[in-house]
Amino acid sequence: WFGITRLWVHDPSHPPQDELARFVPLYTVAVTAAARPTPQAEPDWAIRLAHVIRGAVERWAAGVCDDEDVRIMNDALTLQWLSNGRASSQELEPLVDHYRRVELQLRADRTVGSAADWNEGRDERLAIRGTYTDLGAPVARGGIRALGGAATRVTEASSGRRELAEQLSDPLNPLTARVYVNRVWHYLFGAGLVRTPDDFGHLGERPTHPELLDYLTARFIEDDWSTKRLIKRLVVSSVWRQSSQAGANAVAHDPENRFWHHLPMRRLEAEAIRDSMLVVAGRWNSALYGPPIEPFRVAEDPQKRLFRGPIDGHGRRSLYLEMTLMEPPRFLALFNQPIPKVTVGARDVTNVPDQALTMLNDPFVITMARDWSQRTMLDRARTVEERATRMFAQAFGRLPRPDETDRLVRLVEQSAKFHSPTVVPAGLRDTERTAMLDCQPAWQDLAHALFNLKEFVYVP
Repeated sequence: WFGITRLWVHDPSHPPQDELARFVPLYTVAVTAAARPTPQAEPDWAIRLAHVIRGAVERWAAGVCDDEDVRIMNDALTLQWLSNGRASSQELEPLVDHYRRVELQLRADRTVGSAADWNEGRDERLAIRGTYTDLGAPVARGGIRALGGAATRVTEASSGRRELAEQLSDPLNPLTARVYVNRVWHYLFGAGLVRTPDDFGHLGERPTHPELLDYLTARFIEDDWSTKRLIKRLVVSSVWRQSSQAGANAVAHDPENRFWHHLPMRRLEAEAIRDSMLVVAGRWNSALYGPPIEPFRVAEDPQKRLFRGPIDGHGRRSLYLEMTLMEPPRFLALFNQPIPKVTVGARDVTNVPDQALTMLNDPFVITMARDWSQRTMLDRARTVEERATRMFAQAFGRLPRPDETDRLVRLVEQSAKFHSPTVVPAGLRDTERTAMLDCQPAWQDLAHALFNLKEFVYVP
C-alpha cells in the first residue's frame, strides 16, 4: 500500500527545485571568538559548516532530526567528513558484534494462508443489462446446482463460503474427488482418464474408463483423501508396470492409446529435469521448508526486486525457487513451466531448439556436469569402463548395454585427447586407459553428454 505524506507544488515543465534550506544556518550560526583564526578575521566557512554538521548529528542522536538534517549527514558521509565505521569507537564495536550474533538467531516469520467467514453476506441487486448504475431488485443468494443448490446457512448473514467448502468436500459429492483423482492419474501417466482435466463439464471429454474412475474415487474418499495411498495404488497396478513399447496390432486398433495398451513415454516436467540434475550431480539438498531461493539470473534489476541467486539454488528443490511475474526462472520457463499467475491442469509439452541449446549451454547444466565429474573423480574406479558404467547407471537407473559402454569409452578417449593430448597417445592400448581416469574435463564432457540424452529427460 502507498500513501501520500507530502506534496510539492512546482512548475509542470520542471522538476521540483531543491530550496537548499539546510544551508541557511551557515549564515545564521553563531561562531565564538575562540573558534576564529584571528580575533579580527571573519568566521571561517569551514568552521560554520562544521557547526551545521555537528548540529545535524546531535539532533539525529536526540531523535529530533528532520529531512534536511538527514541530507546534511548523507552528504558528509559521502564526502567522508563523518566516520561511520564500527572500529571508530571501542564501545561501538562489541555492541555491533553482539547485535550481529543476535540477528543470526532470529528466525523468519512463517505465514499460512487461510480463509475466514466474516458473515458479511448480503443479497446483491441485479444490474440491468449489465449496467452497474442501473440496478433492479435484490437477487437472493443461491448455490451451485450441480452440488444441490444453496446449502443451509449457519447464520442468515453467512456469505456461503463455509457451506460451499463443506459441499465440495462432502463424501456424498464425488465430483471434487473425481477431478483430483483424474489429475493424479494425468500426472503419473501423461494423460487423464478424462483427457480434459480442466473441464469436467459438457464441453469436456467423457472418461475413457468411467467405472475405473468411480472405483478410484470411492477408494480415495475411503482412504481419507490420502494422496500417498492413491499414488501407491496406481504405481503397483499392471497398467503402470507395462512396457512403453506398443504392439503393431494395438496401435492399429487404438492409435491414441485410449485403452492403455502400453505406458507411453513422456517428458519430465521442468522442475523434475532440474531436480534430477541436482540428484545425479550430488548437489541435492533434501531439507524441507525454509525461505524461497532467488533463481540464478544473468543480470539483476533492483528496481524490480530481481536479484541473482546461487546457480544451484543451494541444492534446494525447484519447489523452493522464488517465482515472480516479472521474470520467472528461465530454465524452468523454457521447459514449459506455466506462468505463475495461471492455474494449469495439463501443461504444454513442446520440443523446440531453445530447449536443446539450453541443455548444451545453460550455466546450470554446465555447473552440474562439472560437479558430477568432480564427485566421480573421488571414486576408486580401476578402469574407464567401470566409471563410465557407474555414471550411466546413476543417470538412467539401468546398466548400459555393451555397445553403449563402448560408445561411452570412445567419448572419454576423444575428449581426453582433446583436453590433454599427452594423456592419450596415439595407438591407445587397454593398459593405458587408466591414465584417462585423472582427466577431469573428459569426465565432465561425458556427464554433459549424458544430461543431453533423450533418456534423461523422458520417462517410460
